[in-house]
Amino acid sequence: MTLLFRHLKNFMWPPVEGDDHLSAARKRLLIIMSVSVLLAGNISNVLAIEDVLKRNTAISTFILIAPFLFVIPPLILRRKGASTTATAHLFLTLFTFASALSAYTGGGFFSLGTFYLAAVPPIAVLAIGLRAGLSYLAGVCLLYGCFYFLRDSLAPYDNNIQPEVFLYWNFVGLSILVLGITLSTLVYHYGMAAATSSLSQSRQEAHSGSRAKTEFLANMSHEIRTPLNGVLGMAQALQSRPLGSEERSMVDTIQDSGNTLLAILNDVLDLSKIEAGRTLLSPSDENLHTIFQRTHELFMPLAREKGLKLVLKLHPDVPEWVHVDAIRIRQCISNLVSNAVKFTEKGGVSVKVLAKPMKGRGQGHFITVSVTDTGIGIEEEKLAGLFQAFAQADASISRRYGGTGLGLTVARNLSQQMGGDITVESTPRVGSRFVFTFFAEPAEQKHAAEPDPTVAATRDRIDGVRVLVVDDQAVNRKVARIFLEEAGAIVTEAENGREALEVLETDHVDIMLLDVHMPVMDGIETIKRLRSDTLSGKAMPVIALTADAMSGAANRLFAVGMDGYLSKPVDRVEMVRSIRRVLSTRRASAKTRKSA
Repeated sequence: MTLLFRHLKNFMWPPVEGDDHLSAARKRLLIIMSVSVLLAGNISNVLAIEDVLKRNTAISTFILIAPFLFVIPPLILRRKGASTTATAHLFLTLFTFASALSAYTGGGFFSLGTFYLAAVPPIAVLAIGLRAGLSYLAGVCLLYGCFYFLRDSLAPYDNNIQPEVFLYWNFVGLSILVLGITLSTLVYHYGMAAATSSLSQSRQEAHSGSRAKTEFLANMSHEIRTPLNGVLGMAQALQSRPLGSEERSMVDTIQDSGNTLLAILNDVLDLSKIEAGRTLLSPSDENLHTIFQRTHELFMPLAREKGLKLVLKLHPDVPEWVHVDAIRIRQCISNLVSNAVKFTEKGGVSVKVLAKPMKGRGQGHFITVSVTDTGIGIEEEKLAGLFQAFAQADASISRRYGGTGLGLTVARNLSQQMGGDITVESTPRVGSRFVFTFFAEPAEQKHAAEPDPTVAATRDRIDGVRVLVVDDQAVNRKVARIFLEEAGAIVTEAENGREALEVLETDHVDIMLLDVHMPVMDGIETIKRLRSDTLSGKAMPVIALTADAMSGAANRLFAVGMDGYLSKPVDRVEMVRSIRRVLSTRRASAKTRKSA
């Protein structure tokens, strides 16, 4: 008995596959409805056997056999990979045809078959969907219309059947059918509840994964930015000193490469940009000729090592000063030139830059950069997927040449945000030609020749300002000391928040640069103690120095009492200007309080 019950349960209640509770619910309701029709049809036929047998032989045979046809849908659904929608249409077609035939051949408009037809639309809604339910409703209404207008010509029930038998027949048939619909509805709602619960659990798991990813990226941000701060910081320090032309070119290349790496890191860390599929641009007045020349210089050693020619051709019409995002342009060009050099074994790479004035767009220029190589080329059928994320023209390319296949996707997205695009033409074993276009607005100010960095460094001074630099990394403190002392500041160092508070008790300090992530006492705890009533340094201006560049970091730091925020790697000019800005704001606030 137990074995029989287990088999019956397995037949009536198919398991959930792939966590798809809704599909399982639809299968279950179709099986329940099929069994209900099987029972209702056979019981009705037994009770009305006299009326059935008086009809045409073929019709009588079909009416007697029809209930057993509803064994077919459950058997189909038990097969692996069976389509629930197709099976539902089969069930509804059989049910509609059997009910309509029963009404047409006996009983007419007020027959039991006509009542059965009312169950078709709701079953269609549950088993397939709203659109299918509306379609079946239209079909049932059409049948009702036909039966109504043909009511006088349709064959009536046999009048010799006793009224109580007729009523009992209708009651049993309708009761079983209504019970089946009720059970099917309960099963469907049970499946909906299970699907909703599963979706909620999946959402919670996704949120947990997202939080873990955010924490991981925040940690990676700190770990990557800390050494990058040393590299870029020392490069900036060298830029402010007298150097030969060749040495200065080397330092400029280090700085440009570091800035490009920093831009990519910022994109990876900003989760909102990744999820939205966009990267915000930060345009400023830039020397377009310098951007191309430095990019050319960046890849010259690699091209020379491979025995390739790397030629840069700037058309005379290309404007010098424009209002663009230099880092994003350099990122796009670097990706195209890097790929061209990487996939070329002999011959060379040519970078040609043209400009077309755009009178209708603020007197700007439409810049066209074509990067042509004599490399391996790309087959035509693989060009369409070239700009998809993580795509390579061939799996062997990644093994031989390296790369993630993400660069072109990012570069094309950036170019489209800048009003242009990246297109490609290629012939296998001949070479490729990538065309990068973007719109360059005119410079907002007039620019003369670029000043010597040594002279430019003297513009921002903080002579005599006493600065306390608090950072657990010696390299970071050294970079800050070089920046600040060149600007005329007097620098004191501390390795953590506890040492900083001890320094404040004995030394006079005008402003503090405070790292956020430190052992012993971190920046958050330090600023909280500093802003408490027990310390005389409550009103001291503090600028946060942090490698945490995640979205919302600045707002969180301002909320705990920081006066400014600098993200590592720190820019020399920005550091000095931030100190001047914070000190100026504090002095203005102090004067306002005194006058009040």
